[in-house]
Order: sequence, then structure tokens, then C-alpha cells
Amino acid sequence: MKTQTKISTLLLAVISCCAFADAKIGSAQTKAMSGFCPVTILDSKEWKKGEASVATTYDNRIYYFVNEDAKTTFLAQPAKYVPAFGGDCSVCIVNVNKRIAGSVFHSIRHKGRLFLFPQDDTKKMFKENPAKYENGDLALGGKCAVCKKGGKDEMGKPEFTVIHQNMRYQFPTKEIMAEFARNPSIYVK
Repeated sequence: MKTQTKISTLLLAVISCCAFADAKIGSAQTKAMSGFCPVTILDSKEWKKGEASVATTYDNRIYYFVNEDAKTTFLAQPAKYVPAFGGDCSVCIVNVNKRIAGSVFHSIRHKGRLFLFPQDDTKKMFKENPAKYENGDLALGGKCAVCKKGGKDEMGKPEFTVIHQNMRYQFPTKEIMAEFARNPSIYVK
């Protein structure tokens, strides 16, 4: 109980410190990752700023890339490169249900994904218990939204993932994933 109180107090302090967080979270055309190229971060482990001339919009955020090859790589598998919760802090969302923008300057690569945090305290909390936070953005516990609407309870596969409204949706096949991507609003409440 004492530890839980300490964690809650720390998170409230984090939220207070982060009141300045980007007010555009969730709005259309938000610049993602402070302009850093997600492909070079995850594939080359290099932090390079992308160019506005080589940008694309995905899930209402603009991603910048160092070159056309990086952009093509991203477009082939965007769910691989989009940070967890679209760049919002997974610790803040899971622990206190608050969307706080994370920063590329307080980030972790974990199991092939990028997680962003508003400051080092929240990053440390993630490191201490990654299992608690790593799948907080997995919609329906990984079950297929299209199958569920059709009355089936089928698990999706990580290789068939779409990011929609900062959440990961997984599907059992590429065809079902494409069906969801055509009109997600049918399947998402």
C-alpha cells in the first residue's frame, strides 16, 4: 500500500510537471517525434532529424524521414515504427489514465518498439516493470476487431497490425487487416 501511494504521488507530480505537454495530442496533423526519423531510430539506432520534404501522415501525425528509402520502409510497416500510444507516455496512461506526450529525449526501445516518456522518472518506472506497460496500447487484448463484429473471438497476429487512434489492432490475416483499414470506424467504438 505504501509503495502504491508513493507511485501515485510520483505520477501526480509527473502530470503536474507535464502540464505543458503538447496540447495537440490526438489532433489532426500533429508533428510526430519532434521531427526525428522513426526508421533510423529503430533500424539503425541513430537519432536523425527527418526532412519536411520527405514526410507522410499516419494516424493523424506527420512523420519525417531522412530520405525516400526510410519513408518507403515506414509505409511498408507503419505499425513497426509508430511509437507506443502514438508517442504518449504509456506509464501515465496505464497508471492514471492521462494522455501525456512523451519526448524522444526520454525514450526506450523495448522488444522492437519505441516508448516515449515526458521525463526520466516515468522512464524509470517503465524499466522497473515493462510487462505492465508494454501492451497497454493493444486494443481488445489482441483479439481481431473484424472477427469480433462478426461474432467470432479470434486472436490477431503481430505481423498483421494497424495503428488506429494510437491503439494497435491485430488481425489473423492480411485480408482481414485490409478490411479493417478500409473503414476502421465500423469496428471501433
